[in-house]
This record gives sequence, C-alpha cells and structure tokens, in this order.
Amino acid sequence: MIAIDVNEQTCTGCQLCVIVCPSECFAMEWKTNKAVVIDEVSCIMCMNCEDICPPDCIHIAVDATPPVVRPVPWEPRSSRRDSS
Repeated sequence: MIAIDVNEQTCTGCQLCVIVCPSECFAMEWKTNKAVVIDEVSCIMCMNCEDICPPDCIHIAVDATPPVVRPVPWEPRSSRRDSS
C-alpha cells in the first residue's frame, strides 16, 4: 500500500504536484490553497511530485508491512472404513 504525505505547513500552493502527476492524485484545497491527496490508490510511484516540490513537503512511502495471514485450521481427513 502506498502512502502519500503532504505537509500542509510547508506547502506553498505552487500546484506543481497537481500538474506533473500522471495519475491525478492531487488537487488544490480551495480554502487553504494547499495541495491535498485525493487518490492514493492510483499512484504509480513515478515520484514526479516528490522531485518537483520546491519546499520538499511531499513524501511517498510504501508500507512494507506484510499483510497478516491467518493460518487456516487443518484437520486430517478421518480414515474411511469400508463397510463390506
């Protein structure tokens, strides 16, 4: 899973992330004029937003935590007896 973090404290509202993102993951919040993430799922990890952001306020991370796999209870097959 991908996590995109935008630091709203340092975002200047330059809109470069919105312009360069081929997946349209960003939009501008009209009240604050700051970049916000609107679609993390579509991110293709091209890193254009991180590379172009002047104040370096965008960070992309991949959650490397493996999914929890729960073991399936296993029971041996019961032995069949031929009723002859």
